[in-house]
Amino acid sequence: MRTSYVVRIEVPLEEFRRTLAGLDGAVLHRELSPGRVVVLGDRPLGTLLPGLAGVVGVTPDLPRPMD
Repeated sequence: MRTSYVVRIEVPLEEFRRTLAGLDGAVLHRELSPGRVVVLGDRPLGTLLPGLAGVVGVTPDLPRPMD
């Protein structure tokens, strides 16, 4: 089952998208509002996402089947 996270960012969306491309198994699912996006992962990413450039906060999304 995939995991999902609401991620707060302080960089433009396209810049974050390029940064996220370097994290294996992570996919930008959608933008919620400026500065907030949903990221999906094939594995738990809760400890990796906060270390990415431009990330100011990470909250696990409500657990639900994504497949």
